[in-house]
Amino acid sequence: MSIEGQIALGQCFVGKTLYYTTPAPAGKDGLWVCSTNGLEEFDVLIERHPEAVSADTLELLEIQKKKSANLAARARVRWSVAARGDFLAGRRDLSAKELYQRLRDFICRHHWSPNSEGYDLLATFLMATYLYTVANSVPNIHLVGDPGSGKTRVAEIAEQCGFKPVLASDATPAALFRHLSLIRALVILDEQEGVNNPRLNRMVRAGYRSTGNALRCEGRIPMTYSCFSPKIVVTNSELTDQALETRFIPYKCERAPQPVENLLDRLTSAEVVEIQDALHIFGLMAAPDVAARYANHPHIEGVSNRDEEIAGLLWAVASYIDEQPGPELGVHGILVTLMQTLSETRRRGREVDGEKSVLKLI
Repeated sequence: MSIEGQIALGQCFVGKTLYYTTPAPAGKDGLWVCSTNGLEEFDVLIERHPEAVSADTLELLEIQKKKSANLAARARVRWSVAARGDFLAGRRDLSAKELYQRLRDFICRHHWSPNSEGYDLLATFLMATYLYTVANSVPNIHLVGDPGSGKTRVAEIAEQCGFKPVLASDATPAALFRHLSLIRALVILDEQEGVNNPRLNRMVRAGYRSTGNALRCEGRIPMTYSCFSPKIVVTNSELTDQALETRFIPYKCERAPQPVENLLDRLTSAEVVEIQDALHIFGLMAAPDVAARYANHPHIEGVSNRDEEIAGLLWAVASYIDEQPGPELGVHGILVTLMQTLSETRRRGREVDGEKSVLKLI
């Protein structure tokens, strides 16, 4: 089962088609979306699928249009105009396997992980953010480690390569759910020891499912805000709330034994722009297939129900990558083993290598 039918800006999966919010064509204005079917106005998408948009979303859109003259600029994805033009002209050749290897190599060069599985997890996670609305639950990653261990570097890589990321060192629940209700995006909360704050905690806990909502008032009108998005939380210490911890895949960061490459600004790095462009094409092209794999993925022995929920989209993307032409990568098997180990660690409920519930595997 997918969340097909929840129209929003950023990305949405409707009618077995993924849509991205993109700049308007020359001579036009307003909100536009791009899909494998071409460009169309966002309002036309809503008119064609009135059953796929909630009254609260329509109300929020009207409120934001009145408050912000730059809503279209805020909502559009980071896809270069030239690459989008090539895509619309039918030049869509893309090897998902080559893209995965290129993204994984980029992560390897700019971040050190004591085990190679860490690179596989991060690369698959970032690719999954580009089509996460095909699923009804999403993975979250908890980056934990001592100061200087490279946590912020991983967050910066995600900010460069993830889908329309919001990177915040300080965030309130109200700001996050108002943003996510309108614009589907990856959320990165850096140095967020405050995630243990009850209100932010509840929002993050709810947001791994498509049904995760917050109910608040706009004036005197009660409104439902979606909290649904993949999230990365960066802390120096473990998550103290067990319910929150089970929504995350823990990723232990350690200080690199040798220097890694400097990370260039995404606006000046041609490599990052090329990766971003390819990831957008991947998302639009792969979404229907990944949605089917997600809906039909068999149960994995040794993985708890909750861990299966948060890993389902990762497994679907990994399966898609593995079955593309090219060398055998075995990404799906790597991530299945990783989640089996995590489930066993959670089941034991005791310290592993001196650190409770934190995998030394990654």
